[in-house]
Amino acid sequence: MSKQEDWLQDFEAKNGRKPSLEEFSEAQKNAFAIEEADPKALWLAEFKKAEGRDPSLAEFEAAKNNGFQMSEAKASEETKEVETAEAEAPAAAEAAPLSTEEQWIQDFEAREGRKPAMNEFLAAKANSFSSEASPVEAQETTQATNAQTQVAPAAAAYAQPQPQVKPKAPRQKMKTKTKLILTASAVVVVAAGLWATGEFWYFSKAEQLNRYVAAYNKNPEAASIDGKTYIWSDTKKAIKKTDLKYSPNMADKISKDHLLAGTQFKQDGYQYLVFPKYKVFVDPESLTLKANSKGLNLSVNGNKIASSTSANFKTTVARLFPGDYKIDAVGKINNKSVNLTKTVTVDHANTVGNFQLSFLTFNLYSNLVNADVYSGKDKIGSLTNGQYKFVDLPVVSNDQISVQKAFKSGVAKTPVKWVSDITDGDSVYLNWDQELSNDTAKELFSSAFSDISSDNGASSVFEGGSDNSFYKALTGRFTHMKSPSDATHHQASSISVESSNVDSITQNDINDYTVNVSIVLDVYYNSEKQNPYYGDFYQKRTFSIHVKYVPQSDNDSDSDSYYNSSNDSSDTSGGNYKNFVIVNDAGNAQDGDSTKTTVKDDTKHDSSYDDDDSDN
Repeated sequence: MSKQEDWLQDFEAKNGRKPSLEEFSEAQKNAFAIEEADPKALWLAEFKKAEGRDPSLAEFEAAKNNGFQMSEAKASEETKEVETAEAEAPAAAEAAPLSTEEQWIQDFEAREGRKPAMNEFLAAKANSFSSEASPVEAQETTQATNAQTQVAPAAAAYAQPQPQVKPKAPRQKMKTKTKLILTASAVVVVAAGLWATGEFWYFSKAEQLNRYVAAYNKNPEAASIDGKTYIWSDTKKAIKKTDLKYSPNMADKISKDHLLAGTQFKQDGYQYLVFPKYKVFVDPESLTLKANSKGLNLSVNGNKIASSTSANFKTTVARLFPGDYKIDAVGKINNKSVNLTKTVTVDHANTVGNFQLSFLTFNLYSNLVNADVYSGKDKIGSLTNGQYKFVDLPVVSNDQISVQKAFKSGVAKTPVKWVSDITDGDSVYLNWDQELSNDTAKELFSSAFSDISSDNGASSVFEGGSDNSFYKALTGRFTHMKSPSDATHHQASSISVESSNVDSITQNDINDYTVNVSIVLDVYYNSEKQNPYYGDFYQKRTFSIHVKYVPQSDNDSDSDSYYNSSNDSSDTSGGNYKNFVIVNDAGNAQDGDSTKTTVKDDTKHDSSYDDDDSDN
């Protein structure tokens, strides 16, 4: 017999089964070496083989105390022999007379109505299968025999009555149809529970869209390319970060009505078999780069794409996620260094990044002082005192030049000028019509002082009308001068604003200004009232006034936008004064150099006269 056969025979004897493929392979590596038998394993294997079941705890402890001697397994074999004898008894009765052992088993079953237990069988055997022994006598006989023969502890364990243990029936596999029915039933029960508690709404399209928008607005980067939220609209495959070589700059915020360009929120299968599952379907975009010069290195988001090789060069970058991409063109054209950056929004089937270069020299002027100059979406310089000079500037012919100034509440932006409409030596004016110019401010205050002098009430140039704080302060002063409470002060016959001047304008915010204004008051005293000081007296006062832009519905201004839609970029008027209102006195009202007044006809008045009411 070969070593392999010896090993197989030994394995089956020890384990009561054939080896698995892994066990056979492991033995083959060890040259089918037969390990020394483990007494416990041998005892367990022999017991299972004899009894067809695992031993009870008492049986195992008894065998352990006896050193797992094989006699225990043999005792089990004797039990098996009894069962075999019982099964063969009917046939053997016809063929031959029963043995003493068989006769005893038959008599026991007829008398007790059951099969004998192991301890009863051993006791009967020790008594030579005397048919007169009852179960009680058999137990007593067994105890006596144990005492005389010093039976091993394992035999004593067998002497305890053991219940008949039936092997469990093998578990049957559930049919597929049954599984489907049970799963569907469970889903229906869960759905009904969610509906009853109001949680069914959680799986609705509206609620899933709300969760997507909230997650995106909390952290656009984390909620974007995560392999779960977005799928390509053409392949229906999930989009992962590793799928995108050029990650776009995505919008900071989205809403339910304004999702990312080029995306749709649509159903993509079901959750738990019944609840609809929604994903963001993304249309793959492409970007075509063009150049009219040889030797430009073109890159997208810092990744080099190609170098232009001709005056009609173009190349395409495919399968892009919608968003903003920064395109750089770096090189030397006609011995002039070129370093251009364009930000391109890729949000439809094919976007073009065009670098059709030209070199221009021109002057740019704007009423947005100290603002920034932009080419397309990219800043290329800053104005100095409202002026910017371009000298041999490499520009892209299809770009737009604009001037922008950022404020805390928004951005003031002029109309645009196409580069293709600019020629060498041009002077380009890009003005913001919302800007409060000096001329517009003069018109505004001329109207305001006319209201104050006329006693006809405040017009719309005062915010709040007659309740405006500046209006009330100045008209109150005029009233006091006409009707002084102190008899020592002379009563003025009339008061008017002789002249006004706008000294300075400071823009605080996109629609908020502080205007410093100086006025000259003409105070007239009538000689008929026997006033020794009569005639026209003049007094200078300065004010710091808060003014804001509030477009009126009855003028030509665009009330819905901060951006000027006029095509006349050379208009420096600064807009209609009716688009502005006086908010209040900024708190810096002052008299002129002195509170002394001067008389129009100095032969009628002492120029040293001091108007003590000048501060009231």
